[in-house]
Amino acid sequence: MILLALVISQFPVWKADAAYSTDFKMSGATLVKYRGPDTNVTLPETVEVIGRGAFENNKDIELVVIPKSVKRIDPYAFWGCDNLDTVVLGTGLTEVGDYAFANCGLRSVQFGNGLGCLGNYAFANCGNLTDVKFELSSSVSVIG
Repeated sequence: MILLALVISQFPVWKADAAYSTDFKMSGATLVKYRGPDTNVTLPETVEVIGRGAFENNKDIELVVIPKSVKRIDPYAFWGCDNLDTVVLGTGLTEVGDYAFANCGLRSVQFGNGLGCLGNYAFANCGNLTDVKFELSSSVSVIG
């Protein structure tokens, strides 16, 4: 039994998966709600969609790293995240929903070349936001 416990303890991925399973409420590949205490959050590669209101009114987060597996950020996903200063967007992102980052403390955002649609008022009331960049080869066809 002790030998089995020693072997299992050598697999840090299991520990990481356990943390993800408690901090990230998922429905399939959609992140429904983030419930963790961290100020710096890196989403797992299994997330393809950040669901409506997944981080809404989270006053703790300051930095979010969104992997290339995420294709869509739904409306109101980060609404009211007052202390959210930095978002690192993956290259797979194709759509950002209405009000996705409204009422946040963001200062700068840079999109990769896969973005096709930026929803209405995606950055409404982001008083600190001074810099929004798009790749030169960006395929943005809709800016709300």
